[in-house]
Amino acid sequence: MTEEGGSVDGVTGAIEVQMKAGDALLFVDAISHGSAKRVNPDERRIAVYRYGPSWGFFRHGYRPSKELLKRLTPERRQIVWPHTKIMREDSAEL
Repeated sequence: MTEEGGSVDGVTGAIEVQMKAGDALLFVDAISHGSAKRVNPDERRIAVYRYGPSWGFFRHGYRPSKELLKRLTPERRQIVWPHTKIMREDSAEL
């Protein structure tokens, strides 16, 4: 897509997914994706939900509360809090 407002129409290998009102399409956002040109006057609504504990941890400083972590099973705790402490030398000394 090179033009503003372009679409994936005609892209080799693209798979068209026909959906009805109320349908949901779930996919990993790392997959190449896009939309075709609008052919009807209706609204197109989307909801984007991303789960990325590393992204939230390193980029936005998200930390789950101790109360939440205590309530979780060990398996679920590993999903919410997969990070281990990284020991680094003081950057001022590098």
